[in-house]
Amino acid sequence: MKVIDTASTLPDLKRQPGMVHWPIMDDARHTYTRDASGVISKASHASSNTERAQEPPCPVSCFPPHSSERDVRTALTRCLRLLGTEQDTGGFFIAVFERDTDTQTESLMEMTVIEPSVELRDEASRKASKKDRQKDMLKFPKAQ
Repeated sequence: MKVIDTASTLPDLKRQPGMVHWPIMDDARHTYTRDASGVISKASHASSNTERAQEPPCPVSCFPPHSSERDVRTALTRCLRLLGTEQDTGGFFIAVFERDTDTQTESLMEMTVIEPSVELRDEASRKASKKDRQKDMLKFPKAQ
């Protein structure tokens, strides 16, 4: 699968290219970075009075690509960011993908079904039962 460059389509559309760098910060305003091997480290902190977080605020997949990941960086620059302030609309992120026919059949054959964990199933059943109770309360209001 590859990202198609759409810079020539809709030339009158006000747009920005996809970003290849963005800050990752936690609630205490600690900044995190990721090196080429995927190791995350704290780059700086806003104040010495704040507690240092032990783990980064998000998974590694949320970090910007390292400069050694040229294919990912190139794909991101082919994406479009439509900023609501530039067009008087909502903001959008657009990426146009093209699937290779060779990888399409391989990826379909390798697909596996992931069962939800017991905790997720229990949470879903609790939410469903709560909604059912709320519906019953609407049907049968309390007598006064």
